[in-house]
Amino acid sequence: MLSHRENFLRAARFRHPQYIPANVSISNASRAQSGAELEEVLSRHPVLFPDFRPGRVDFGRFPFPPHERAGELVDPWGCRWRMACDGVVGTVVGHPLADYSALKEYKPPPVLPQRAQMVTGDWEQIRRDFQARRSAGRLVSGGLYHGFFFMRLTYLRGFENLLCSCATCTPSRRTWTPSARRRSASGPAGGIDRRGG
Repeated sequence: MLSHRENFLRAARFRHPQYIPANVSISNASRAQSGAELEEVLSRHPVLFPDFRPGRVDFGRFPFPPHERAGELVDPWGCRWRMACDGVVGTVVGHPLADYSALKEYKPPPVLPQRAQMVTGDWEQIRRDFQARRSAGRLVSGGLYHGFFFMRLTYLRGFENLLCSCATCTPSRRTWTPSARRRSASGPAGGIDRRGG
Protein backbone atom coordinates (compact mmCIF):
# COMPACT_ATOMS: atom_id res chain seq x y z
CA MET A 1 0.00 0.00 0.00
CA LEU A 2 1.22 3.51 -0.82
CA SER A 3 2.20 5.89 1.98
CA HIS A 4 -0.34 8.59 2.83
CA ARG A 5 1.96 11.19 1.26
CA GLU A 6 2.51 9.32 -2.00
CA ASN A 7 -1.19 8.52 -2.34
CA PHE A 8 -2.13 12.19 -1.78
CA LEU A 9 0.43 13.40 -4.32
CA ARG A 10 -0.80 10.84 -6.86
CA ALA A 11 -4.37 12.07 -6.38
CA ALA A 12 -3.29 15.71 -6.72
CA ARG A 13 -1.41 14.87 -9.92
CA PHE A 14 -4.22 12.65 -11.34
CA ARG A 15 -1.91 9.61 -11.31
CA HIS A 16 -4.25 6.86 -10.08
CA PRO A 17 -4.16 6.93 -6.28
CA GLN A 18 -5.08 3.75 -4.42
CA TYR A 19 -7.83 5.63 -2.55
CA ILE A 20 -9.34 9.11 -2.53
CA PRO A 21 -7.62 11.18 0.19
CA ALA A 22 -10.00 12.50 2.82
CA ASN A 23 -9.66 14.47 6.03
CA VAL A 24 -12.33 13.64 8.57
CA SER A 25 -12.45 16.13 11.40
CA ILE A 26 -14.29 15.43 14.64
CA SER A 27 -15.05 18.32 16.95
CA ASN A 28 -13.65 18.24 20.45
CA ALA A 29 -17.23 18.59 21.71
CA SER A 30 -17.99 15.22 20.09
CA ARG A 31 -14.79 13.73 21.45
CA ALA A 32 -15.61 14.86 24.98
CA GLN A 33 -19.21 13.65 24.73
CA SER A 34 -18.51 10.25 23.14
CA GLY A 35 -15.21 9.43 24.85
CA ALA A 36 -14.18 5.77 24.71
CA GLU A 37 -16.93 4.87 22.22
CA LEU A 38 -15.43 7.29 19.72
CA GLU A 39 -11.93 5.92 20.34
CA GLU A 40 -13.20 2.48 19.37
CA VAL A 41 -14.58 3.82 16.08
CA LEU A 42 -11.39 5.77 15.28
CA SER A 43 -9.18 2.76 15.95
CA ARG A 44 -11.13 0.73 13.34
CA HIS A 45 -10.34 3.26 10.58
CA PRO A 46 -6.57 3.91 10.44
CA VAL A 47 -6.70 5.18 6.85
CA LEU A 48 -9.00 8.03 7.90
CA PHE A 49 -7.32 8.62 11.28
CA PRO A 50 -3.63 7.76 10.82
CA ASP A 51 -2.47 9.82 13.82
CA PHE A 52 -4.97 8.34 16.27
CA ARG A 53 -3.55 6.53 19.30
CA PRO A 54 -5.95 5.14 21.94
CA GLY A 55 -5.64 6.40 25.49
CA ARG A 56 -3.92 9.72 24.69
CA VAL A 57 -6.85 11.79 26.00
CA ASP A 58 -8.30 11.83 29.50
CA PHE A 59 -11.98 12.26 28.67
CA GLY A 60 -12.83 12.98 32.30
CA ARG A 61 -10.82 16.21 32.07
CA PHE A 62 -10.97 17.07 28.40
CA PRO A 63 -8.50 19.90 27.63
CA PHE A 64 -10.41 22.36 25.43
CA PRO A 65 -7.98 24.84 23.85
CA PRO A 66 -8.74 28.56 24.43
CA HIS A 67 -10.44 29.01 21.05
CA GLU A 68 -12.86 26.19 21.87
CA ARG A 69 -14.06 27.35 25.29
CA ALA A 70 -17.48 28.93 25.59
CA GLY A 71 -17.12 32.71 25.72
CA GLU A 72 -15.17 35.30 23.76
CA LEU A 73 -11.55 35.97 22.90
CA VAL A 74 -9.54 38.23 20.63
CA ASP A 75 -7.07 36.44 18.37
CA PRO A 76 -3.60 37.79 17.44
CA TRP A 77 -5.08 39.42 14.29
CA GLY A 78 -7.44 41.49 16.46
CA CYS A 79 -10.57 39.52 15.47
CA ARG A 80 -13.09 38.99 18.28
CA TRP A 81 -14.44 35.41 18.36
CA ARG A 82 -17.55 34.15 20.15
CA MET A 83 -17.84 30.47 21.07
CA ALA A 84 -21.34 29.24 21.98
CA CYS A 85 -20.22 26.01 23.67
CA ASP A 86 -17.11 24.12 24.70
CA GLY A 87 -15.44 22.07 22.01
CA VAL A 88 -16.61 23.94 18.90
CA VAL A 89 -14.71 26.80 17.26
CA GLY A 90 -16.92 29.87 17.23
CA THR A 91 -17.48 32.68 14.80
CA VAL A 92 -15.89 36.09 14.37
CA VAL A 93 -18.15 38.85 15.68
CA GLY A 94 -15.63 41.72 15.77
CA HIS A 95 -13.68 42.70 12.66
CA PRO A 96 -10.63 44.95 13.21
CA LEU A 97 -10.77 46.32 9.63
CA ALA A 98 -14.54 46.73 9.35
CA ASP A 99 -13.77 50.39 8.69
CA TYR A 100 -10.90 51.22 6.32
CA SER A 101 -9.78 54.06 8.56
CA ALA A 102 -8.54 51.40 11.02
CA LEU A 103 -6.03 50.21 8.42
CA LYS A 104 -3.71 53.17 9.07
CA GLU A 105 -2.99 51.94 12.62
CA TYR A 106 -3.45 48.20 12.06
CA LYS A 107 -0.50 45.93 12.87
CA PRO A 108 -0.77 42.29 11.74
CA PRO A 109 0.64 39.69 14.13
CA PRO A 110 3.90 37.84 13.71
CA VAL A 111 3.59 34.86 11.34
CA LEU A 112 1.43 32.10 12.80
CA PRO A 113 1.43 28.37 12.15
CA GLN A 114 -1.74 26.68 10.89
CA ARG A 115 -2.71 25.09 14.17
CA ALA A 116 -1.45 27.82 16.47
CA GLN A 117 -4.63 27.76 18.54
CA MET A 118 -4.65 31.52 18.21
CA VAL A 119 -1.25 32.11 19.79
CA THR A 120 2.15 32.63 18.17
CA GLY A 121 3.94 29.37 17.46
CA ASP A 122 7.47 28.01 17.64
CA TRP A 123 8.81 27.78 14.07
CA GLU A 124 11.73 25.55 15.04
CA GLN A 125 9.31 23.01 16.52
CA ILE A 126 7.20 23.21 13.37
CA ARG A 127 10.29 22.51 11.24
CA ARG A 128 11.05 19.46 13.41
CA ASP A 129 7.43 18.29 13.03
CA PHE A 130 7.72 18.67 9.23
CA GLN A 131 10.89 16.58 9.23
CA ALA A 132 9.27 13.89 11.36
CA ARG A 133 6.22 13.76 9.07
CA ARG A 134 8.36 13.51 5.95
CA SER A 135 10.55 10.79 7.52
CA ALA A 136 7.40 8.81 8.36
CA GLY A 137 6.17 9.09 4.77
CA ARG A 138 3.40 11.49 5.78
CA LEU A 139 2.21 14.51 3.84
CA VAL A 140 3.85 17.77 4.89
CA SER A 141 1.37 20.63 4.65
CA GLY A 142 0.63 24.05 6.06
CA GLY A 143 -1.95 26.77 5.82
CA LEU A 144 -3.90 29.35 7.70
CA TYR A 145 -5.58 28.65 10.99
CA HIS A 146 -9.30 27.80 10.65
CA GLY A 147 -9.60 28.09 6.93
CA PHE A 148 -7.86 29.73 4.04
CA PHE A 149 -6.84 33.19 2.84
CA PHE A 150 -10.32 34.39 1.82
CA MET A 151 -11.73 33.37 5.21
CA ARG A 152 -9.01 35.34 7.00
CA LEU A 153 -9.94 38.38 4.93
CA THR A 154 -13.59 37.99 5.96
CA TYR A 155 -12.52 37.77 9.61
CA LEU A 156 -10.53 40.98 9.28
CA ARG A 157 -12.97 43.00 7.21
CA GLY A 158 -16.37 41.31 7.69
CA PHE A 159 -18.03 39.23 4.96
CA GLU A 160 -20.30 41.91 3.49
CA ASN A 161 -17.64 44.62 3.68
CA LEU A 162 -15.12 42.39 1.92
CA LEU A 163 -17.49 41.44 -0.89
CA CYS A 164 -18.50 45.07 -1.41
CA SER A 165 -14.81 46.06 -1.53
CA CYS A 166 -14.08 43.34 -4.09
CA ALA A 167 -17.12 44.25 -6.22
CA THR A 168 -16.37 47.96 -6.23
CA CYS A 169 -12.56 47.63 -6.47
CA THR A 170 -12.11 49.90 -3.50
CA PRO A 171 -8.59 51.39 -3.83
CA SER A 172 -7.69 50.59 -0.22
CA ARG A 173 -8.15 46.87 -0.99
CA ARG A 174 -4.84 46.93 -2.86
CA THR A 175 -3.20 48.32 0.26
CA TRP A 176 -4.20 45.70 2.80
CA THR A 177 -4.54 42.52 0.73
CA PRO A 178 -0.81 42.12 -0.11
CA SER A 179 0.17 42.78 3.51
CA ALA A 180 -2.09 39.99 4.78
CA ARG A 181 -0.96 37.68 1.96
CA ARG A 182 2.72 38.19 2.82
CA ARG A 183 1.99 37.33 6.45
CA SER A 184 0.06 34.17 5.61
CA ALA A 185 2.53 32.93 2.99
CA SER A 186 5.72 33.16 5.04
CA GLY A 187 6.95 30.61 7.53
CA PRO A 188 8.62 27.22 7.11
CA ALA A 189 7.60 26.74 3.48
CA GLY A 190 10.75 24.84 2.54
CA GLY A 191 10.04 21.15 2.08
CA ILE A 192 6.28 21.58 2.25
CA ASP A 193 4.18 19.34 -0.01
CA ARG A 194 1.08 21.52 -0.08
CA ARG A 195 -0.48 24.58 1.49
CA GLY A 196 -4.07 24.86 2.58
CA GLY A 197 -6.47 25.13 5.49
